[in-house]
Amino acid sequence: MIKVKNKGEFLKFYLFFTLLPDFLYIFNPNHLPEREKKKRENIMKKIITAIATGSLVVAASAAVNTELWFSGTEAQVNTGGSFVNVYTGDPATEKTGSTMGYWFDYDDADSKGGSAIIYPLDSNQYGSFIDPMTEAVGYLYVKYNLTDPALTGQAEEYPFNFAGMGFNLVSAKKETMDISSLGGLCVTYTSEHTVTFEIEDDKSGDHSCAAKLDPQATPAPVNVSWSDFSEPKDWGTATWTDCSQAAVNARAIKFKMENGGSPESGILRIFNVGPTGTCKTGTIGTESTTFAYGKSKNINGGSSSAIKAAKAPASVKAALSGRTLSFSGITSGATYEVVSLQGQVVKSGVVSSSVSLSSLNAGIYMLRVSGKAVNMNQKIILK
Repeated sequence: MIKVKNKGEFLKFYLFFTLLPDFLYIFNPNHLPEREKKKRENIMKKIITAIATGSLVVAASAAVNTELWFSGTEAQVNTGGSFVNVYTGDPATEKTGSTMGYWFDYDDADSKGGSAIIYPLDSNQYGSFIDPMTEAVGYLYVKYNLTDPALTGQAEEYPFNFAGMGFNLVSAKKETMDISSLGGLCVTYTSEHTVTFEIEDDKSGDHSCAAKLDPQATPAPVNVSWSDFSEPKDWGTATWTDCSQAAVNARAIKFKMENGGSPESGILRIFNVGPTGTCKTGTIGTESTTFAYGKSKNINGGSSSAIKAAKAPASVKAALSGRTLSFSGITSGATYEVVSLQGQVVKSGVVSSSVSLSSLNAGIYMLRVSGKAVNMNQKIILK
């Protein structure tokens, strides 16, 4: 007897055994194509329709990972939304291309703010600021600088400072994933200030469900049930009856540092993230005391350094002329993503000689290029 674990598996077995006779009929060279042409066409329509419908159902029914998502041993957060990349150097055994569970930082730059997340270690040859941390100490640690909105002109538009870290659940395009069955999430962390633990969904926008994580100096696990999350009550209109509904439509998990309009600075460490009950106690390792990489800004609103471009082979180049982005020195099959400062992928595709960015708003973006021979991040400014 064949046992299936979920609806997606059942559908795959059903399609296979239901359509197998049709496949054998179509590819049987002994029948006469002329006489059977109409029948073959009907069979092909049925197969194509079934496969298309089935692939959508299978994708939608992808099972959420019920074990620990992030342990610090890998930079990629294993939510179950896709697969964990495996880099072996051998095309026959490599498993790459997943954009599930990658960390991003975000801040108040779009509202003229000067807050930022600053990394302790330079990016590696693949453009990752996370890998060097997990390899060195086995967890993520960053400095957050929250600036006074009055010093940057931010107070005129949005007088609240913030900066944070987050990760997508399914892909860099922030597709939704139903994580409601988990009952909640856990996190092992340390922070000198209160952390706003957010569920980003596809409907509530800036009115996301969030829970408060108290400051703690020892990396102990904290379990947060869906009932502990709530939408802001002091402004806007609630999107959900309760936040378990937001978990059904979740796109990303975020750790936001915010302090109204007052300056604030400190270190945020994240050791574990996962379903309730899976996180373990962490240990603070030997850390770098210098934070100088990424979108570094002075806490008092001083000068800011440019986003540091990731290292890439010297032959790889990306140039912007007006609203046209051109590439050179990149092997075929490489892909690109244009990412806003909030971590949102606003344009993506396969690298060609040139790409039009005419549909994007003016502003600062990060260009990510990835492929077998290149992984590159580069700041671009659209005017």
